[in-house]
Amino acid sequence: MRNTTTRVFVVATIVVLVSASTYVMPQWLKAKNVQLPAWDVRDMPRQFDQWQGVDGELDPEITRRLDADAWLDRVYRNDENRIVSLHVALFRDLDSGVRHSPINCYRGNGWREVGRESVELALPDGSSIPVSLGTWEREGERILVMYWYQLDRQILFDRVGLGLARWEIRSQQDWPPLIKVLLQTSAADTDVARKRIQFIAAKAYEWINQPSHRASSAAPGD
Repeated sequence: MRNTTTRVFVVATIVVLVSASTYVMPQWLKAKNVQLPAWDVRDMPRQFDQWQGVDGELDPEITRRLDADAWLDRVYRNDENRIVSLHVALFRDLDSGVRHSPINCYRGNGWREVGRESVELALPDGSSIPVSLGTWEREGERILVMYWYQLDRQILFDRVGLGLARWEIRSQQDWPPLIKVLLQTSAADTDVARKRIQFIAAKAYEWINQPSHRASSAAPGD
């Protein structure tokens, strides 16, 4: 009888804890006072060493259904006429940001993924971050696509990663927006293509996360 009572108590306790967690956890992980930063993503430098940037869409079909609050579309070109397209978007609605996964967008627009890997993007300060690097084909064209999301200092790639990133900043009163960074370049010269896409990616990350940006207060809500 005692064993039965104990089992019933344990089961009841588990049910109560699970029920409570379904309410408490979303509250802990719910995005709080999310505001855009004081800096403007459109102020990113138009020149990175020999690379000159002009504003222009990466691919209208890839980026046209955005629900972003701020964004940048820019094409960087070097002296050899090589191109790296850069798209950066900031989302106050964190869930909306990860819904626009580059993988889904490319697949939905006729691209076929032929390879994907996680690589360490070397940064100018000697550190690195993980990024996704994929190879895609469509109608005889092959491209490299690199992307990552970041929430505060947390790097992520999907909904699961977003949940973990939310957990890391759960105690903060004010939350930053979710930032998506997406780059694309021709993969006709794969080895060189990897170098150039990583170069622009590292410069973009460095600019977005520069100390003056990190130290600046959030812009007033608009």
